[in-house]
Amino acid sequence: MKKYDPYKRLILFIASFINILLLCLLFAAGWYRYYAGTMYVITFYRRGHYVVIALYGRMLLFFSNMYGSLKIGHFIISLLAFGFVNPFVLCLIMAAEMVVTTIWNSLVIYFYNSIFQPWKLLLIYGERSAKDLIYKVETRRDKYAIYDSINIAEGMEAIKQKMQDFHAVIIGDITAECRNDLLKYC
Repeated sequence: MKKYDPYKRLILFIASFINILLLCLLFAAGWYRYYAGTMYVITFYRRGHYVVIALYGRMLLFFSNMYGSLKIGHFIISLLAFGFVNPFVLCLIMAAEMVVTTIWNSLVIYFYNSIFQPWKLLLIYGERSAKDLIYKVETRRDKYAIYDSINIAEGMEAIKQKMQDFHAVIIGDITAECRNDLLKYC
C-alpha cells in the first residue's frame, strides 16, 4: 500500500526495538533469578539492576549487527561477577531468546508483507532466456514478484491484454521496435 511507504523504516525500527525489549526482559528474568547473587563483593540495589539490564540492551543493540547479539549475555555477567559463571542458565535464556525472536520475527514478517505487498510483475521475454533477469528480481522478493511471463512471439494484443492484470512489466531481450511499442502502450 502506497500510503504506508514513508513509514517502512519506522515500522521496522519499532519492530526491532520491541524485539530487543523482549530479549532484555528474558535477560532480566535470568539476572534476577540466578545471577544477581553472584556479584563479587558489591551487591546492586534496584537502580543497579536496572543499569545492568539497560547495559545488556545497549550492548544487544550495538552488537546485533556486528557479531550476533545472542552471544553477549555470558560476557556481561562474567565481567560483573569478576569470573566465569555457570553458563547453563544463560544457555536456557539463549534458547528462550531464540524462540521468542523466531516467533516475533515471523509475526513481523507476516504483518509487514501484508501491509507492503510486493509489486506484481509480468516478464516479457524474447528469444534469449531471462534467467539472469529473474534471478536479479528474486533477490528483492520484498519489493517485486514475477507472477507470470509471456514470450513476445505470442503477439502484441495478447501481451497488452495480459498486462492489464499487473502492476508493472519487465521487458527482457526483445527487439527495439517491440520494446518501443510496449513503452508507448504503458
